[in-house]
Amino acid sequence: MLGIIIALGAEALWDSARDRREEQVALRHLAEDFSKNAARFDTAVAWHRGSRDATLALMESLTAGRVPESDSLRILVRKVTDWWTFDPSDGALESLLYSGQFALIQDDSLRLELAAWPGLLRDYREEEDGIGVLAMDFQSDYLMSHLDYGALILPEIAGDDLGLGELASDPVFRNFLARRYSWMPDLLAEAETVRSSLQRIRTLVDRNLKDGPDG
Repeated sequence: MLGIIIALGAEALWDSARDRREEQVALRHLAEDFSKNAARFDTAVAWHRGSRDATLALMESLTAGRVPESDSLRILVRKVTDWWTFDPSDGALESLLYSGQFALIQDDSLRLELAAWPGLLRDYREEEDGIGVLAMDFQSDYLMSHLDYGALILPEIAGDDLGLGELASDPVFRNFLARRYSWMPDLLAEAETVRSSLQRIRTLVDRNLKDGPDG
């Protein structure tokens, strides 16, 4: 009987050690993915802030009756009619969630953050996709019929007159700017929620790595 107990205890210790090794592998993969995600997210949010600022600059100019010079107007129109989406790297998390190995993560706080991440990301992407659809529809339904959009993208093949002055004075364009700008606060608010989650996940992952993030 004692031998059986010892054998069972040894097997339990071996299983525990194996789980901890597998947890460390999972944590390192999570650390890699969320490091990439943080950089990609910063790039996406910086673009959205720049687009918001360009939209505001155009709205203020048009309200004051000023149309920016051709080169400046071209840049501003590009910024307010293009869109960007955050493309996270979630292979490590999806592997844990769908392989039944999520329980390998011992830290309760980290498990809660990881479990909440897909939902936070979905809420953010809904705001981002909404602006993207608005810009896409405006490009296809309006810009394509009002100016040479290829020349807007490749100014070196066009002259100075792309019809942008007429575009800037069109109420339809003004309404587009107003709608786009009105959606930005919700997008950027969701972005801060995602950013906070990213920071917490990275901190918890690093804390649980056996030798730290570089060990």
